[in-house]
Amino acid sequence: MEILSYPVGLLIGLFPVIVDLGPGTQNAELLLDGRPACTITARAPACTVDLGPDPVIHVMELVRKDRAGNVTEKVSRWVNKPGVEAEVHVGGACEKKSRSCDFTVTWAHPAKQDPASLTVAVDGSTVSRAVTNKIRAPFSAQATPQVVTADAVFPDGRRATYTRLLHGSYPEAAEASLQAVPVIVEKEIPDEDLAKTLREAGWPVRAVELGEFEVVFVVEPGVLEPMSSFGLSNQSKPLGNAEQIRAILANDSLTAFLLYDAAASDQTRVLASDLSQYGSRAPLRLSPRNPVGSWIRGLFQAPGSVPKTHRLRTSDAVAAAGYHLGGSSRRRAVVLIAGAGREDESTFSPEQARAYLGQTRVPLFVWRKDPGAAKEWDGGGGPLVAKIGFNIGELRRELDRQRIVWLEGRVDPRDFRPRLPAGITIAGSFEAGRKAPPKASRESDAVFTVTADAGSPGTVYAGTRAGLQVSRDGGQTWTRVKTGVEQGEVYAVAFPGGEKEIFFGSSGAIGRSIAGGESWAFAPTLAVFSILSASKEIAFAATRGGVFRTSDGGTSWIPSEAGMEKTFAFSLAADPRNPDVLYAATAGSGVFKSANAGQSWKPAGRELERTVVRCLVTDPANGDLVYAGTDGGVFATADGAASWQRRSSGLPRAAVYSLLADPSMPGRLFAGTAAGLFESRDGAKSWKRFPDSETDIQVTSLTLDPSAGKLYMATLERGVLVLASR
Repeated sequence: MEILSYPVGLLIGLFPVIVDLGPGTQNAELLLDGRPACTITARAPACTVDLGPDPVIHVMELVRKDRAGNVTEKVSRWVNKPGVEAEVHVGGACEKKSRSCDFTVTWAHPAKQDPASLTVAVDGSTVSRAVTNKIRAPFSAQATPQVVTADAVFPDGRRATYTRLLHGSYPEAAEASLQAVPVIVEKEIPDEDLAKTLREAGWPVRAVELGEFEVVFVVEPGVLEPMSSFGLSNQSKPLGNAEQIRAILANDSLTAFLLYDAAASDQTRVLASDLSQYGSRAPLRLSPRNPVGSWIRGLFQAPGSVPKTHRLRTSDAVAAAGYHLGGSSRRRAVVLIAGAGREDESTFSPEQARAYLGQTRVPLFVWRKDPGAAKEWDGGGGPLVAKIGFNIGELRRELDRQRIVWLEGRVDPRDFRPRLPAGITIAGSFEAGRKAPPKASRESDAVFTVTADAGSPGTVYAGTRAGLQVSRDGGQTWTRVKTGVEQGEVYAVAFPGGEKEIFFGSSGAIGRSIAGGESWAFAPTLAVFSILSASKEIAFAATRGGVFRTSDGGTSWIPSEAGMEKTFAFSLAADPRNPDVLYAATAGSGVFKSANAGQSWKPAGRELERTVVRCLVTDPANGDLVYAGTDGGVFATADGAASWQRRSSGLPRAAVYSLLADPSMPGRLFAGTAAGLFESRDGAKSWKRFPDSETDIQVTSLTLDPSAGKLYMATLERGVLVLASR
């Protein structure tokens, strides 16, 4: 039994979970944060969980129970917890006679990738930065190795860490479960005294160390360019050249869904510090013509690689930096260099980003272009970029106050609130109002799609957590469609155009009926989230493994994914004037476009690359005009997806699950979001909450019945709601 979905980066909203029940046939229950989310069966090995609107750490558990209700089998997977998507392991021993440690390093990755970088440290000091399986690390006669750690970063941004207690010169018989917690010490306390103090306060401390540190700079493009020079005063204690300094640009190239490492993207650069060679007395000057110090030079030049078309996404970049650093076993800090004066188009708010950094125990420092800049980050004032030398010295002093405390056992970061002795705090602590986790929806309430049958007035189909349901009286009453098999969750419904023909896509199959739902045939597939009918015989399906195509009315489906292989596809749309032109929305790779009926695909629009796009809709009269719903609002293109512009004025900061264009009124759109239903009457230039709609519901799908003047709204909490469309 295994959870196959690998949550990558920071996730919010609806998240599809795929599982493998193993050789057994017994059903299992999926829990989210201890609450029942759905039941998993062998025929429907997938379901959808609601992660809520905030980037917080969750745990998913897949459990089996016996008849008495006792748990007989359980597996778990973290969501939004740094450093858990891949694995790295260190074996070996330290020999006192040879005064060296011989380690064997192994790793595992869901896509069978080798690490882009691999760091192995003994007692906090790096002994190897090479991607190798064999490492020999000498130690002095005075040293007694205690802890070995490994930190692997893979080309797709996934990170894995491993910690093992060595117990002097002999390996531990059984590996200890250790977790690093950074603390800030207000005054000089010897490490052995700090460990004793924390133990007396109830902390399960195994060791305390200083170790190395890692700093991430989040740079807003446009802040550093006007600065003609930076002075580094002789009071500044430079960042030593053994530390790792990373610059992360606050723009589209870095999304809240996936953080790319330097090995995979030139937008995220590893910058080695070499300031120490100049000594503490030599004043350093930095200017565009005469940069001094490689990491400062890189920091200054990094924003220049940002395309002008990219949006400013400061809060997302800060949260992603916290995700990157939260899995580190080093002292850490995020430095935000802010004051660009542009609109922040992030999915997350500054408060959400700060709260996530607090949960992952990552301190945040804000350096401002001028005293009134970046007020959203805890007001104005504070350190100025022009005083970068002084700021670096202060940053180093703050890092010197941190210690890494190794705790025994599994520490749940969501509930880690130990007693704090006087003068000791947890690094990055940030108190913010935390919302309760999303409530689990009843099977009858959670609806993922709703579609009106244009050929049968008053007939509406709904895809729910409990399967396919139908209403033949305009949504007043609903009955479950009997298909002869267990359907699982149903995410998509479509009508190919022939009389009484129906498609539906579920968590494990595509169902097809040519008898108005009286009889069904099934084609096993990956989880299907959208079905687009091009004709009676040709249709396309967006799945978690790419786009599939049928040319025989749904009897068989083959991949239609050249150019977007193995890309998680959420939604499909077509040009109403040219059915050969298709658009695909993806989970983290933006929008793709096909000009040859799905034979090949190309990325469409750099503004949305690496963005979670949940839905697409084309204008009924103009196929070049396309709207995209993302976790960060609505975007529009008027040139066939060559470029995108944000169109979210009036929308809340919430995921957009569904977009619907009114064919009878040009420029009129509906948006179903995680914060309710919204309407635009000017082509998405502005939005208002739809009259008489509720504010505390998540709207997952929309459909119109023009003949009856009704708008059907699928929700996660309230089933299907029916509103007057005018």
